[in-house]
Amino acid sequence: MIPALTHFLLFQASTGLKNVPRGGDDPFAVLDPQEWANPANMTWADWQAAPGTNWSDPSTTGLTRNFNIALIAVDYTDRPFEITLPAQSTIYGNPQPVAGISNITRDAVPDFYRDFLNKPGTLHKGHTLHEYWMEDLDGRFGVDLTVYGAYEMPLKSYQYGIDDDMNTGGCPSSDTCNIDIRTDALGTWRAAVGNATADSYELVFILSAGQDESSTWQEFGEMKFQTREDVPDSFGPPDNGTNYAKTRYVDWTSWAAASNIWPNAGGGSSTQAESSGMATYAHEFSHLLNIGDNYNNPIFQWSRGPSYALADPASARRVLDTTASYVTMGDYRQLLDALFHVGTRSGSQYEYEYMDAANGLHFYIIGVERGSAGVLSYTTAVRSSNSSTDTSTLAVALSDGKIITDGGNVPTGKGVTCSFGLKNTGERRIGVFG
Repeated sequence: MIPALTHFLLFQASTGLKNVPRGGDDPFAVLDPQEWANPANMTWADWQAAPGTNWSDPSTTGLTRNFNIALIAVDYTDRPFEITLPAQSTIYGNPQPVAGISNITRDAVPDFYRDFLNKPGTLHKGHTLHEYWMEDLDGRFGVDLTVYGAYEMPLKSYQYGIDDDMNTGGCPSSDTCNIDIRTDALGTWRAAVGNATADSYELVFILSAGQDESSTWQEFGEMKFQTREDVPDSFGPPDNGTNYAKTRYVDWTSWAAASNIWPNAGGGSSTQAESSGMATYAHEFSHLLNIGDNYNNPIFQWSRGPSYALADPASARRVLDTTASYVTMGDYRQLLDALFHVGTRSGSQYEYEYMDAANGLHFYIIGVERGSAGVLSYTTAVRSSNSSTDTSTLAVALSDGKIITDGGNVPTGKGVTCSFGLKNTGERRIGVFG
C-alpha cells in the first residue's frame, strides 16, 4: 500500500534546529535532534516571520480566499467595555496603563478591536489574526474582519456567564442564568443590519465586554487566593451567596471569574471577551472550521496565564508563593517535548511515527529538508492500521547499499554513511480508505 504523502513547513526561530549533515566526522549523528523551549522563557526576539512573506498585512489575500467574518461587540448595563474605563480601575487591574488604550469611547470600541485583532500595530507587536491563518495554511487562507455594534444586551453580564454545566449553584437567587448570549447578540445584530447583510458573512465573532472565564478562573481563583474562603466580597456576587463558585477544571474559583463567559464556538459563531486576545479568536475559529483543540489555553493580551509575561507588568500581579504545581491537562505545554522528527534518537516522545489507534491511522515522518532561508520542511505519510478494512498488499524491495561519495564520507573505524534504494512494490486497493 502506498501511504498518502503530504508536506508541512515550519519556520525556524533563532533558537531552532541546526542543520545536521549526513556523514561528516560522525556518520551516526542524530539526524533531527529535538531542541524545544518553554514559551514562558521566550521573548519577542525569538519570533521570526516566514521568509519572503508579509502575511500580517490584512490587505493581502489568501491564495485560495479570505474568510469573511463579522465581529459583533456587545456590552451590558452592569458591565461596560473595560477599555473605556480608567486605567486599572477594575478588580482585575484592567485596562492596562499602556499607550493606545485611553479615552476610548463606546462608539469607538468595535473599530479598536478590529484594528487590535487584524491590523498591524504596536499593541500586538505587528501581528494579526490574518497572519495566523496565513501561516497555518501556508498562505492559502486569510481573514477579512468587519465590525458591528456596540450593542447593549438586555440582561446582566453574569446571566449569560453563569451556566448550568461549569458553574452550578452560582446564579444569584433573584436572577435567571444560563442564558445563551448568541440568542440576544445575534438577534440584536440581525435586527440592526437586516438578514441579507447578516447572511453575507460565513462566520461571526461575538465580543463580550469584560473578562472571559478561561483567562480568569485560575488567575483570579487558586493563584490569587489561598482557599475559597479567602475570596473577598469584591469578587463575590451581588446577593448573599458565596464569594466562590464552581468552574471547569478545578473545584472552585472566585464568583467574579465564574460569572464571565467561557469562550466557545458552534453553529457558525464563537464567543470571546476583551481579555480573550488574538490567540483565543484563532482557537475558537479552528472549532468553527471543525478542527479540534489544535492547542489549548490560548491566553494572551491583558489576561494572566501562560503568556502573562508579555502583557502584565509585575506590579499588576500578586506575588506567588512559588510552590511547584503541575500544569492542567488542557495546557498546551504538555506537548512541548512531543514533536515529530525524522529518524531515530531525536529525543521526542513520538519521534518519527505515531499510531492513532482510535482512528486506525499510522503517521510517519519520512523526510526532512532545511532550506537556506530557514524553512524547515517535513514529508509525512499516513496509512490505515485497520487490517479488516484495508485489503491493500504491503510489500517493499530494498537494493544493496552504496557508500555515499562526498567529501567527508570515507570508511573509518567508526562507520560510513550508505544509501539504499527502497521501492514500494505493494498494491493499493481502489476504494479502500483508512
